[in-house]
Amino acid sequence: MVTLKEEFKMTKLEIEEYNALPDNLPETKLTSKQIELVDRLYRKYIGGKITMGWGTPLFEVELKEKWPSGPRVKRHEAKRFILGNLVSKQDSKRINYKKAANMFWSALTCRPTYAKLIQEVYNVPTSY
Repeated sequence: MVTLKEEFKMTKLEIEEYNALPDNLPETKLTSKQIELVDRLYRKYIGGKITMGWGTPLFEVELKEKWPSGPRVKRHEAKRFILGNLVSKQDSKRINYKKAANMFWSALTCRPTYAKLIQEVYNVPTSY
């Protein structure tokens, strides 16, 4: 079995709080408390633990993108891209090797930050 590492397992309350946020769209305006929630969850689960290249935070990779409608991605929006991926993996805390292989294979063709997240959050046994 492939399991989600303990430090990336979110509490039920945190998942509910995150899922209660409005959709992550360029026209969505979050309150300061909602932005604080995003910052707190990002710092707790991603910040300083998962980076790209020479220590670049994952959200900074996403900041280089624009929305399809044109506006630049804001910090909290970029963090939500990554947190959304982590939240989606909370249902996959334990997966069999076949499902894990499919997930890891599909991550190869996804956004670089998603592939990096998948690489870091799961315990993959080295012997079978």
